[in-house]
Amino acid sequence: MPTAILALALLILGGSANQAPAGVSPLDLDLAQLGGPPTQMANALWVENPVELQFSGKREVTVADLRGPGVLRMIHFAMPGTLRLDRELLLRIYWDDEAFPSVEAPLVDFFGSPNGEINVLDTAVMNVNRGFNCYLPMAFRRRARIVVSNDYPRVGPEGLWGRSPCYFYALWHPVDSLPDNTGYLHAFWRKEALLVGGRPYLVFRARGQGRFVGWNVSVRMPYPNRYLLPVDLNENLYLDDGREPDLVFQGMEDSMGFSYGFPPQPSQFPYTGWHPIEGGYCAYRWFLRDAVSFDRFCRMTVAFGPREPWFTEQFSAPESVLEFTSVAYWYQREPHEPFTVMPEYARRFPLPSYQERQKRAQRDAELAKRGILMDVKCGLEDEGELAEGFDWRLAQGYTFHDPSLWPGEVNYCWASWEDLRAQLLCPAGTEAKLRLFIADPDVFGGGRRERVLVEARELGVFGDFAKGRWIETQIRATDTHDGRIELLIENAREGSNVVVSRVQLLLPDADSAAGETASREGGTAVAWR
Repeated sequence: MPTAILALALLILGGSANQAPAGVSPLDLDLAQLGGPPTQMANALWVENPVELQFSGKREVTVADLRGPGVLRMIHFAMPGTLRLDRELLLRIYWDDEAFPSVEAPLVDFFGSPNGEINVLDTAVMNVNRGFNCYLPMAFRRRARIVVSNDYPRVGPEGLWGRSPCYFYALWHPVDSLPDNTGYLHAFWRKEALLVGGRPYLVFRARGQGRFVGWNVSVRMPYPNRYLLPVDLNENLYLDDGREPDLVFQGMEDSMGFSYGFPPQPSQFPYTGWHPIEGGYCAYRWFLRDAVSFDRFCRMTVAFGPREPWFTEQFSAPESVLEFTSVAYWYQREPHEPFTVMPEYARRFPLPSYQERQKRAQRDAELAKRGILMDVKCGLEDEGELAEGFDWRLAQGYTFHDPSLWPGEVNYCWASWEDLRAQLLCPAGTEAKLRLFIADPDVFGGGRRERVLVEARELGVFGDFAKGRWIETQIRATDTHDGRIELLIENAREGSNVVVSRVQLLLPDADSAAGETASREGGTAVAWR
């Protein structure tokens, strides 16, 4: 590791590279010096660890809960078996029993890979390549709690292990004490689409004494535009309530170490770098040798310069929307100003491109002709048809797909040993016809028996459906006032489980035959309630 990084911990913790502050080992100054605090380790997520430290039937795991004082030196997350992660995973870190996290970001973005689109990244304090590693020092006085959560809605908590990091570890040093001026690491992710010619993009804002040490950013242009994606954007740092920026980096590419636009090929250096991404670019800048100190307040924005009116005019036009995401990293004293609310899962992803929106519009028109709003083959998460604004969330249960156990056309389902809970997500005020297909081809446990409720209205108790049957009910606008339809299937036979294989939402006046029949032999139970 570069000498500058060995000294980084001391520079941030309030010491110097020549003399260790009280409570910090000489190990920070010279790897050859012997002694120092014992290295301790936290492990989680892999199957060798206790079940409470795994994604096993839950969406959130506290992967480390450490008692201080101490300094985290390195944290590592492994990839899942799919070797793919996106913004479904959130990372939160809490210091000293605080109520609000000091670090909150999609896990991939925290490590410098916006939406998980950068597979290889090598910087001074972060690197990515089939794993995610951070070497920023993180000091804490009483407690450090690291929490990861998975918001992916289309599988239940029991199925999240395969979509989550399969292993985590952290290395840390306990210390006797920390200097009074030791700051806590903070990091926050933001996403916003705006006309930056009209108002600036806010990267972060902090109140209290601190030091800004770096950031990463992505910029995309989701709408067709006669102008090129701009790099002539200034990065402005306002310190201690200043009305005018105290530091101005004139040009996005220059602040990242380049000029006249980004170079043709991706570039990554210890402190600066850039990569092309779909619809735009991403870049990073570490201020490890030139950290920006503030005593009371710091605010960072991205905007065009006041002497570049042509850019301001061009990127104030409605078709000139730019979509930004960013993670800012800084150290500060606690307490910190609480962050804004993290967007829900679906809103964390990049806006679709113009071409993708055209495809979706064509798809929605075709579905409307067939009277279909949603058609889900439960257990086959990547199959089915969804109109714009419709989706689902499996809140309790698991997915099943096994033709060897369930022969025939319908060999998939959502299932649960207790109660199965799901939410059908839709635009508020939606009116529709809901159709559920249940099947019991293996007559499990002597034959399944289940009570079906939609928005707390009981549709009936159903058994003897080995060949499958449809259940129908009408969905009123009052049912969807909150943008969701609650589905509950209760287990009414001990020793068996509950299942549902198909979920359809049709236009209210659509013929039930509009939905592709899952089983030609299945009957229909109609509940008009």
